[in-house]
Amino acid sequence: MKLNGTKITKIEHFDIKTVRKLLDEGQKMLRLNPSQLDNTEKALLIAAEHAVNLIEFFGTRSSKDGHTARVTLEADDMSDLAAALASNYHIGLLSDMDRRDWDLMMIDKTASLLLFEIWNLYHMELDEAELADVEDDGKQYEAVMHLEYGADITTGREHFRKLGIELVNENDPTDTWYFDALRLGREFVSQDILNAGGVFAVDAPYFSYRVGCALTAEGKDILEAPVPMRIQLGGQLKE
Repeated sequence: MKLNGTKITKIEHFDIKTVRKLLDEGQKMLRLNPSQLDNTEKALLIAAEHAVNLIEFFGTRSSKDGHTARVTLEADDMSDLAAALASNYHIGLLSDMDRRDWDLMMIDKTASLLLFEIWNLYHMELDEAELADVEDDGKQYEAVMHLEYGADITTGREHFRKLGIELVNENDPTDTWYFDALRLGREFVSQDILNAGGVFAVDAPYFSYRVGCALTAEGKDILEAPVPMRIQLGGQLKE
């Protein structure tokens, strides 16, 4: 599938207008002839739908009740993003959806938003579509999306099985780095959203640290880990 003449997995920048258009055109193709789309393209459309739903959710809340959370696709402040995602998660808990199903849905939502934000970040910081490392030693990297969507053998329901971005050195294919958005989504839901005696909290600093570490191979070496809120709260937490 192409959008404005560009294969959708090669688009260099996804603003909300582009993602909405991608979703609209992709859904039309799925209705008319699903075989036109390969599995990677279908997975990208699902990620686009999650991202659009989150952005529209926060736009509506901001206009109705003064909620200050703002979500875009432009590599938001990760602490603000964590707070916004946690708010969406807590509201979802009030629905009739099974807690396990909602956790899996929230993992997919979080990973989808990170996919677009970090894809934009990688391309925004570098010249054209080529990604140079921070030392500017002449290495050039190409960004490649890795998306896989299908049945989860533990639940029988469909969710992302892979969602991330691989950076590959154009002159040395063995020199790679993988930004694993799906793993970050899982860790956010399982470890960064906390229940302290019925009061929900989010460990925004640690979520920010996780994302920072995931961006480059040097992340863990140059970033100082905060004390997890889970440790600070100790015995106050409920599962």
